[in-house]
Amino acid sequence: MKKKDAMKFEDLNSIDAYEFVSHPEHYNSGGVEVIDMMERIWGTENTITFCHMNAFKYRMRIGIKPGQSIQQDVDKANWYTHKANQLKKKLQ
Repeated sequence: MKKKDAMKFEDLNSIDAYEFVSHPEHYNSGGVEVIDMMERIWGTENTITFCHMNAFKYRMRIGIKPGQSIQQDVDKANWYTHKANQLKKKLQ
């Protein structure tokens, strides 16, 4: 499957084949990742705040959301924390 072709959930042979954490296809339609669009629209500082809040959300719900592993929530929280730190470096 080409990178530009969006992978449809129903096309998957296995749920394990889908990348849910690091740059998932459902956040990359139109050739620009949603987090990058957010930064362009609302600015770097607001996107940093969003990342911190999203990381908090994933940490608060670890092990609670049906069908999601604890590790996936931990990985998502860590991804958002890492992204916030990357964005902070742009402001220095």
